[in-house]
Amino acid sequence: MLWVFLVYLGVLLVLGFVAERYTKSLEAFLLGDRKMGPWLTALSYESTAYSGWLMLGFPGRAFSRGLAAVWAGVACVIGDSLNWLLVSQRLRDETARLRALTVPEYLERRFPKPDGHAIQLVAHSPSASSC
Repeated sequence: MLWVFLVYLGVLLVLGFVAERYTKSLEAFLLGDRKMGPWLTALSYESTAYSGWLMLGFPGRAFSRGLAAVWAGVACVIGDSLNWLLVSQRLRDETARLRALTVPEYLERRFPKPDGHAIQLVAHSPSASSC
């Protein structure tokens, strides 16, 4: 079994070295130079946002609450669809206009406060030190 882990680690290292050649900035790393299409962006978001919750939390809730837990899944589908239709394009345009890479950075630039980086500090954003 150790050899499987070592092969996996080797593949990750190779991918890291190859990707390093093509990644020229933090924006390129975080946002794909804003060149990713809406479907790929949505797929990336969904796989990131729901990975742990969907595999661990939702089955636990379904086990404890029974069929009523289906409504949580329905609500997620409806909420994500509304988010895509009503919010995503405007948020993309606004973050590009304000040159923000993360949502906390966008909120901070959109609603500036005299106390500096309060929003990013609360959000524990790794980009707090880059502003």
